[in-house]
Amino acid sequence: LLNLAGQTYENFEILLLAHKVNDDEIAKINEVVDFMPEYIKNRIRLIRVDTGNRSKPLNVGFEEALGEYISVLDDDDIVFDNWVETFYKCFKRNSGKILRTYCVKQKWQVYKTIDGTYGMTATNSPDTYYPNRVDFIKQLNRNTCPTFTLAYPAYCFQNFKIIFDENLDTTEDWDFFMRTAFLTGIAEEESITGIYRFLDNSENSRTIHSENEWKINHSYVQRKFNQSPL
Repeated sequence: LLNLAGQTYENFEILLLAHKVNDDEIAKINEVVDFMPEYIKNRIRLIRVDTGNRSKPLNVGFEEALGEYISVLDDDDIVFDNWVETFYKCFKRNSGKILRTYCVKQKWQVYKTIDGTYGMTATNSPDTYYPNRVDFIKQLNRNTCPTFTLAYPAYCFQNFKIIFDENLDTTEDWDFFMRTAFLTGIAEEESITGIYRFLDNSENSRTIHSENEWKINHSYVQRKFNQSPL
């Protein structure tokens, strides 16, 4: 929310998807929202999602979104002040396509302070792990586009019913991106708009889900690609 409060282009809304949280956690989320400046607080809609796997809140958010374009900002990534503005500039020239910006990757760790609270710190310099241009053929085998680097045209979800596959608990972002890209194509801006934070000492999607589950889902997605006209 701090990242979003500092955006240079301000014509956007924020859908805050609270997935499977209890009443006490909702109260804490509301405290954070209430702490925000009025100009950003007035754009936030808190939406509670009590069912489904991690694809479910994505579908709820895309269903509720009012804008022409939709992007997903996970809670562990950092975006710069040009994030929305870069998407907007790309949209002006490429309306209808998926919009993609560029990001860097950086290792972070969670640490415990001397007073018992927890914080996060970077442990190395950012590196250019992700390609600045999408290689569509390589993308059929491995996802190189973190979710927050992409903005999707809402019409694909709303009119053509391309939705996140709720059978998937991992790789759902890769699957959704490719099925949409088959239809729309991709427009790219090489501006760096954020940091993909690679957490190497705390719980994340790589530790919550087993290596075998990742492999099964990867194969499932590729079978879907093989059955699609391209």
